[in-house]
Amino acid sequence: ESTQEGPVGGTPQGGMASVSSYWAIYQYDANGNRTHKETSAGTSTYAYDFENRVIAENRYALGSAGTPTVTASSTDTGYSTTPVTDGTTTDGTSTSLAWKSTTSSPHTVELDYGTTKYLFEAKLDFPSTKLPKKFKVEYWTGSAWAPVPVQAVTGAMEVSGSPGYYLAIAREARFGFAETGAQKIRYYQDSGGGASGDTETAWLNEFG
Repeated sequence: ESTQEGPVGGTPQGGMASVSSYWAIYQYDANGNRTHKETSAGTSTYAYDFENRVIAENRYALGSAGTPTVTASSTDTGYSTTPVTDGTTTDGTSTSLAWKSTTSSPHTVELDYGTTKYLFEAKLDFPSTKLPKKFKVEYWTGSAWAPVPVQAVTGAMEVSGSPGYYLAIAREARFGFAETGAQKIRYYQDSGGGASGDTETAWLNEFG
């Protein structure tokens, strides 16, 4: 069985409406379990055991939201923001593999999707020799930047005494968060938050 719906104020099942480019289609099995959720932002699928317990869930990730416009607060000579969203996560600090900031901080890399996307995961890849000591992932509320509502993190740990800030402990940091509607999301690194021996510079191999 399949139903379609728009947001509050839109058309309920059997039709489709659009507000902030949002729409949704759901599919269910014979037991009433949701097996498929497709929205304007992406797709989630679910699997169940014989007792109707969820045993698998594939969730939508930031990297599937489309091609954003990338803006950095600064970019060092010879480098560009191209590697940030090129789909290549190869470790390295060369100009073909990484974005590098200047030493003018704080540092930001912003992804602007042009329209609202409904996101619940972001992944950052850093050069293994340039793991940042203090950074955060934020989304644009429409009037201000706010930390994403993190629910699960791998490859990073929260900085003690600094809510919303993280220390990378692996070159891939993955943030799972409550589904959030946002047009823009960004990486933010404070002054002094860079890797040991390179504290005033920011590096990214990939953000998505």
